[in-house]
Amino acid sequence: GRRSYIDLAAKWFEIGTSCPPRYGDYQGKVVFRPDAKNTITLLALWGDDHNHPDREAAEKDDMIYYGRQAIYERTSGLNWQRLWGTRGFSNLSLSLVGTSFQEDYKETNTGLDLLSNHSGETSVKVRNVNTFSFNRRHTVDVGFEVKTSADEFNNYYSGPNDAIGQNAADMKVDKRLRSSKLGLFLNHVWKFSPRITTTVGGRYD
Repeated sequence: GRRSYIDLAAKWFEIGTSCPPRYGDYQGKVVFRPDAKNTITLLALWGDDHNHPDREAAEKDDMIYYGRQAIYERTSGLNWQRLWGTRGFSNLSLSLVGTSFQEDYKETNTGLDLLSNHSGETSVKVRNVNTFSFNRRHTVDVGFEVKTSADEFNNYYSGPNDAIGQNAADMKVDKRLRSSKLGLFLNHVWKFSPRITTTVGGRYD
């Protein structure tokens, strides 16, 4: 894992400890080879982003808004590679990707709610790629991809003032979306010469 040092620099330059953002990321990888033809890989990546300026810091630094921000990103994957003799191999992977937002902002002058974002986006994908080499010049990739997504949105936006000082209506969003996708693809790689290689393929979703 790694952590930024922006908050320490902020203390040295006296710009307030609640203003600078904090970033971090964490990584992990495990590779398992049960035999010469099979390789299983587990990979995980996580990241976080935090920013929590308070009202006092916002007034000091002439910020028009202040509040809390926390963003989390995560990616995890499992891949199985199988060798088929000397001319082919397959990759089968499962991945999980997600992002979540926890954000609440207020107007510095009035302290009124300005924006709220409590949302999350998650997707799961299965992908299979099979590679076959017929000879030194011709290679074919064929496979499929299945993806499903689940998104949740819980947002609030304060209505702005128009040119004559009237307030527009506030807006709220509370929705849940689901979607799925299937894709099939085929690629043909032809090494026409040591200096010329052509790739022709197609995909259907």
